[in-house]
Amino acid sequence: IGFLLVVVGLLTAALVSSILLRILRGYRFKALALVLERQFPQLGDRLITAVELSDDPGNADSGLGGAMLQRTVLDAGQRVKALDLDQVFNRVPLRRWTVIASVLCVSVLMLGVLDSQAMERWFNAYVLLRKDYWEPYRRSSMNVTILAQPGDRVRKFDEHGVYKHPRGRDLTLVAEVSEGRQVPDDVDLYYRAEQARGSNRGRVGMSPQSDRRFRHTLAEVIDPLDLWVMGGDYVNREPFHIEIVDPPRIERITLQCDYPDYTGMDTFADQERVVQETQVSLPVESSFVLDAFANKQLQGVHLRCEHFELTFAPDPSAPTPSRLIVNPPADDDSAEHGEPRILNVDPALTAQWFSTDRTSIHVPFSLLTAARERLSELDDSSLEPSLFTALPLPPDTQLQIYLHDTDDIQSDEPTVLTVNGTPDQPPVVDIARQGVREQITRMAEIPIGGTLKDDYGLTDAWFGYRLVLEDGADSDYTRTDLAAAPRGQAEFTLGNSEGDHVERFRVLPLDLRVDQKLELTVFARDTDNLNGPHLAHGEVYTFQIVTPEQLLSNLYDRELNLRQRFEQIRDEVTGVREDLVEHRARYEEGVQLRIQNDAQGNAQDRQEELRKITVAVAACAERNLHLIRKNHTESRSVEVGFGEIRAEMVNN
Repeated sequence: IGFLLVVVGLLTAALVSSILLRILRGYRFKALALVLERQFPQLGDRLITAVELSDDPGNADSGLGGAMLQRTVLDAGQRVKALDLDQVFNRVPLRRWTVIASVLCVSVLMLGVLDSQAMERWFNAYVLLRKDYWEPYRRSSMNVTILAQPGDRVRKFDEHGVYKHPRGRDLTLVAEVSEGRQVPDDVDLYYRAEQARGSNRGRVGMSPQSDRRFRHTLAEVIDPLDLWVMGGDYVNREPFHIEIVDPPRIERITLQCDYPDYTGMDTFADQERVVQETQVSLPVESSFVLDAFANKQLQGVHLRCEHFELTFAPDPSAPTPSRLIVNPPADDDSAEHGEPRILNVDPALTAQWFSTDRTSIHVPFSLLTAARERLSELDDSSLEPSLFTALPLPPDTQLQIYLHDTDDIQSDEPTVLTVNGTPDQPPVVDIARQGVREQITRMAEIPIGGTLKDDYGLTDAWFGYRLVLEDGADSDYTRTDLAAAPRGQAEFTLGNSEGDHVERFRVLPLDLRVDQKLELTVFARDTDNLNGPHLAHGEVYTFQIVTPEQLLSNLYDRELNLRQRFEQIRDEVTGVREDLVEHRARYEEGVQLRIQNDAQGNAQDRQEELRKITVAVAACAERNLHLIRKNHTESRSVEVGFGEIRAEMVNN
C-alpha cells in the first residue's frame, strides 16, 4: 500500500507539472509576438508593433503616424496568415516519450500474455489490495489452532485473529501443514509479550508431532501475546493475538432451604444459607435450591456426582444439548441396569435455572433417602417444566460443578460441594433407677429419673414393662403412661406433677407373685413423620419380687456392713487425732531447739535432733492428711448407703 501510494503520488505530480500546469499557464501577447518574430525573421518588427498598438489604441488617431501604424498592423496580419505555425513547436521530445511509453505498455502487455499469473498477482496486490494475493502461490501453508483444556478441544482464532485465553493456564499451539503443501524442515514461533515493564520478544522452535503437525506449549501465560508462525515460505501477515481473560469460577454459593416440618426449622426456611466451606449438612428429606454465582456470563454448566451427570445451557441452540445421565448403582451389575441412562432435558426447563444476566444458576434439589429409586424412575417426560420439581440427591453426595463461559472457556478444576444428609436419629433415653435395687416387694414404687433427647423433638414417652417367662421366651412390652409426657421438646426431663425429677412406676396394680421377675424401661418416640417415627428405649432393669421379710433381711445385712465400715472410720479418725497430739509435742520441742540455737549458737547435736523432729512432723502431716481424705470419702459413701436403705424401705 505504501509503494502504491508513492507511485500514484509521483504519477500525479508528473501529470500536474507536465500537463495540467502547462495547460493552465497564461502567456502575454507581447511574449508570443517575440517568439514568432524570433522564429520568422521576415516579420520584422511588424507583429510586436501591432501588439503594442492594440494595447494602446489611441495612437491610431494621430494623423500620418496613425495611418502608418494601421498599415503596419494590416501587413502583420497578412504575413501571420501565411506562416507555418508548426515550426514554432519542437515535437521531438513528445515523440520520444511517446515511443518510450509505447514500449513500456507493450512490455506490460507481453508480460500479461506470457505470465498471466504474475499479472494477476500484481493486479490483486496493487489494484485490489488483497492481503492474501500470494496465498495461491505459496509452497508451504499452515493452519494454526489452539489446543484448549480440558479435553484437548481444538479452538480456532476468530476472524480478527484473536483468541481469548484463561489467565495462568498453559497455551498450546498446533501448526498443521495443509494437504498438498510442502512440509518445512523447521517451524518457528515468534512471540511478543505485552508486560507492565515493556514488551518482551522471543523465538522458540515448534516440536514436530507427525509428518505434517508441529506443536509448542507456552507455560502459565499471564500477559497478552502477539504470535507469528513461520515455516518454509509461510508466515501469518497479521499477528495472532492472545487476549488474557479470567477463567470462569464460582465466587459464592448459597442454599435456599425448605426443611421438613418435623424438624421445627420452618422459621429458617426463608433465610439464605451461605456455604462457607466445601461441605454443608442438611436434614434428610430437605429441599433446597443451589444458587451458584459466577464471575462471568455462562453458556453452559456441567454438574457431576457419583449418581448422575447433568449438562444444561441457557440457550436451546447451544452446541451441547441439555441432558441428564443417570449412572447405575455401583453394586448393580445386571444387564438391565448396568448401562447409564441418557435423558433429554427440556431446554425451557434449563433456561429457568439461569439468571437474566447468565452469571448465576439456580438448580433445585431434594435430599432424599430414596433418591436412587427416584433417579431410576425419571424419564424424558419427568424433565419437562410442568412436571419437574427437584432433582433427587442422595445424602453425602459430592457435587462437582464445571462452568463454561461465553468466551468458550471451561473451568479445568471443578468447584466441589459435599452435601451431607443428617438423618433423624432415634431418641436418646438416658435413665437410671433411684431408691430401689434388683429386689422389690409387690407393693413397691420404682422411681426412674433421667432425660430424653432427640435431634428435632419428642412426641411421646411411656413406661414399658413385661414379665420374664419361665421358658425364657420374650413377650411384648406393655405400655403405661407417664405422669408427664413430652410434647415436641428436643430435651425432656422425667418428672411427675409433684415436682420430683422422677417418674414412679407402681408395681401393686400388676398383682405379681413372689419370685416373679419384672423388666422395666422407658420408651420415647420422635416427631419424624417421613422416615419414622423412630422408637428407642433406655436401659432395661430387671426386678425380682420378694417378700417384705426377705427385703428387710437383705437391708439388715447391708446396714451391718455399713455400721462396721463406719466403726472402722471412727477408729481411724481417733488414731489420727492421737498421732497429731503426739507430734504437736514434738513440734513444740523443735521450737525450743530453734530458740536455743538462736541464743547459744548452732550446736551439732541440736541440729541433728531438730532435723529428726522436722522429718517426723512432716511425715505425720502427710500421712494423716491422706487418711482424713480417705475417711471423708468413705463417710460420704456410708451416708449414701444409709440413704439408699431408707429410700428402699420407703419405695417398697
